[in-house]
Amino acid sequence: MYFEKAFLSSPPIGTASISEFMKSNQVRRLKVLELGAGCGIVGIAFAQLVKCDMLLTDLEDAQEILGSNVRIASPTAGATVQAENLNWEAGLDDSSNAKFDLILVSDCIYNPESSLHLVKTLKQLALRAPHVVVLVGFKRRHEADTIFFQRMRSTKFEIVESINIPLPHTNTDLDPEPPTSEFYTYRLSAGSS
Repeated sequence: MYFEKAFLSSPPIGTASISEFMKSNQVRRLKVLELGAGCGIVGIAFAQLVKCDMLLTDLEDAQEILGSNVRIASPTAGATVQAENLNWEAGLDDSSNAKFDLILVSDCIYNPESSLHLVKTLKQLALRAPHVVVLVGFKRRHEADTIFFQRMRSTKFEIVESINIPLPHTNTDLDPEPPTSEFYTYRLSAGSS
């Protein structure tokens, strides 16, 4: 739903940065990383829309389903999709010079302990590619979700824009308000180290 909005000729407020990325692939292929890809649906969907080199990452126990989905993916012409194991707790390999234009993080902040390692990994990546844009999307579940945002702020990531998108929903007595997905676009503050 977010990518659909970002691809509009007049994208809504809160999607402009990603919209520019999606349209910039006419000039060059983007280097995109998805952290905590799970089955890979977000990164694969992006690669179906945008010419990019997509690297989907998650823990070892997700690699079987991730690899299976990568094999059957049909990215847009000129796009590639690969999968790798990445454990945020272990951090990045110092020999890696991977520099990405865009990092996707979808529904990965629900665990306060792992969000500490996620923010550390995001900072390592941003220090290697200072102009990288980070798109975080999630459905708010509990108060502990705010820990991620506190850690991002204390690590000198700035919110560039944000948008809430209502999810398809049938009202019930237990959940009368429509749930939303929240999206935050980040950049590392200039001069952070």
